[in-house]
Amino acid sequence: MGKSVEITFAIGAALSGGFTGAFGKAGQALGELQKQAADLQKVSGQVESYQKMQGAIASNESAVASMRQQAQSLDAQITASKANTGELSTQYRAAQQEVERLNAAHVRNNDAYKAAQLNVQSLSNQIKASTGPTDELQLKYAKAQEESRRLGAAVKQSGAELQQAQAKAKGLKSEMQASSSQTKSLTREAKNLKSEADRLQGSIDHDREVLSKLQTELKGAGVDTNDLASA
Repeated sequence: MGKSVEITFAIGAALSGGFTGAFGKAGQALGELQKQAADLQKVSGQVESYQKMQGAIASNESAVASMRQQAQSLDAQITASKANTGELSTQYRAAQQEVERLNAAHVRNNDAYKAAQLNVQSLSNQIKASTGPTDELQLKYAKAQEESRRLGAAVKQSGAELQQAQAKAKGLKSEMQASSSQTKSLTREAKNLKSEADRLQGSIDHDREVLSKLQTELKGAGVDTNDLASA
């Protein structure tokens, strides 16, 4: 009886030890599987991030290229606008000089016309006041009237020419101001576009550094990034 009990305990102890070892190995295997699953999940997340970052970089590079091209086009427009403003400025200065010349001529004509009118009035008064022959005065009076009419027509002509020149100068000034405003507007637009392109390029450079580090980690995990297409 005593011997049987000892054998039974011995068998139980052996079985218990065997089960403990088996469960211990199973636990280790499960832990290893969980670790591998976690590593795989991490790598999967890194792959997804890598692909998304590739796509973002490609998209931003395309945007930067488009901005640079637009900025070049704006620079060309700015150059043309500046040239146009310069040409209009030259024409405006010439128009202003013409206005000054015509204004001086108009003032001279007007002064001469007023003097001629006074001469006509003076001769008329002399004729009325004369008690003797007035043939010579009448001749002078007729010539004075003719001169007065000629100068009156000259005043109208020079006045019309002055108004036309003033209108031309005013129009050129408006065009010049509009061209100058356009140049300023284009310059601001180009500056903002270049600033945005530079900012985006900085973001691309930063993303490339991050991508390079991520690529190194993925290669360490056995992933060939050359086979990864952007998302």
